[in-house]
Parts: sequence; C-alpha cells; structure tokens
Amino acid sequence: MNRRSNFLMDTHVFLWFLMESSRLSDTVLEIVRDAGSTVYVSAVSLWEISLKYSIGKLELKGTDPDAMLAAASENGILELSLTPEDCASYYL
Repeated sequence: MNRRSNFLMDTHVFLWFLMESSRLSDTVLEIVRDAGSTVYVSAVSLWEISLKYSIGKLELKGTDPDAMLAAASENGILELSLTPEDCASYYL
C-alpha cells in the first residue's frame, strides 16, 4: 500500500483491531499494518476504555485497560498525548 500518512484511530476501531479485527474492513487493516502509515490512538481513547471498563459498560475479554497501551505499542500504534493546553484551547 505504501501510504505515507498519519491516522488517528477511533476508540472502537482501536478495540476492534486488538480484539475483533474481523469487524474491520480490509482497507483499515491494510492501513494499520502498512509500515508507511503512522497510526495513533489518543490518550482520550485510553481514558474512555478505562472509564467504561470501570463502570461495567465494557468487557475486555481476559485483559484490562492497563494492557491497552502495551498492546498498542506491540502493534506499532503510537499514543497521542493530550496536554492541558490542548484541552484549554480546544475552542480555537
């Protein structure tokens, strides 16, 4: 595919990629697996996973939210941090 692009994974796409990749299209799987792509997951997605898990709205099938960052790294997915400045300037 050789795309030289950046992609931000939605929380659902991130979870499906790690746990139910059959739910994703071939195109999405190609993009994530392509060495020419830089794929990110937001710290907000990791927070959302942890929050939903803690209130019982998300089952992670034999793992827990602590393992999500390592799983991202193992799959070449980079974590995109969110700073206080990002939060305070979102309205711009």
